[in-house]
Amino acid sequence: MPERAPRRNLQRVLAACTGGDAAVIVRSVQAMGLEVIAAFDESSADAPWVAGADWDAPLLARDADDDPWSDPQRLVSAALDAGADALHPGAGSTAASAPLARLTTASGLAWLGVQAELLETWATAVPAAAAATGIGLRTPEDGRPPTDSGVRVGVLGDGQGAILLGQQRLLTAGLAEVGPCPEPLARAAITLAVALRLRGLASFDLQAEAGGRVILQGAHPSLSGWFMFDEALGADLVAAQIQLASGEALCWETERPEVRPTVAAVVRSVADCEWVDPGPLDGATCLAASGPVARSTPLLLIARSAPTLLAARVQLGEALRACPLPHTNAPALRARLFSDPA
Repeated sequence: MPERAPRRNLQRVLAACTGGDAAVIVRSVQAMGLEVIAAFDESSADAPWVAGADWDAPLLARDADDDPWSDPQRLVSAALDAGADALHPGAGSTAASAPLARLTTASGLAWLGVQAELLETWATAVPAAAAATGIGLRTPEDGRPPTDSGVRVGVLGDGQGAILLGQQRLLTAGLAEVGPCPEPLARAAITLAVALRLRGLASFDLQAEAGGRVILQGAHPSLSGWFMFDEALGADLVAAQIQLASGEALCWETERPEVRPTVAAVVRSVADCEWVDPGPLDGATCLAASGPVARSTPLLLIARSAPTLLAARVQLGEALRACPLPHTNAPALRARLFSDPA
């Protein structure tokens, strides 16, 4: 079985991402009493998570076609120059970059993502794990496209076992929910994570068919919507990733912790406007920069959990109504929230 990572004392983490991922990482790392570095490009230089970080690391494009976020060398150099001892790739495409993971660890930094050796073989390792464990696999080649009836199931692995984080479902644009996972899907997600010897966060798109058979429709070496899962579990998944990289044991009592039904919204502007401070809105993560806010810019992430999904929807609806930001999609989100079946 894989050995636990050697114990190391991590003190400063680079958030090599932007938007909601960066905001959550900054908040979580600082809550642990550690320092966080916010990488930023020209478009995010004035973002709140950059201003709120302990340090920052500019990633300036050389020209209009240059994308510094896709260059592993520049991300790792930024981390080293800023004195980081760990790099967090977020939950986007950067988290799936095997070259970045390899370069990060080769440079002496801790990689806060799925292990590089698994990232390098992800496209073949996942189908092999499904076949070995009796889980069906749906691919474009079989003539049956993925259906909309499946859900995305989040897991956290430590290289030996796995913890079930719950299932995520998109309700409509800007709205999503996390809830407990049905037994067949839960068993399949844990089985896949263990077969892959997953170390870190991942998600599987699963569908239960008649007769109890589970079909794997997709797999991702990352987990989007951390703020939803944190709320649903009463836990901090970024902190768990740092624990893993530090060589510490994960402090979870069970592989299937209780998941409280949670509904979340992404609040965006619907017209160019001036930023207004949202004030003390509990459970909301500020995303937008100060000053002018461009149309459709993310402003807030809001998550609400409750004993039932209906109660969570009511609480989120109240938060959306109380949201003091003008010219946003908050009223439309609230209307969609209660037009969907509970």
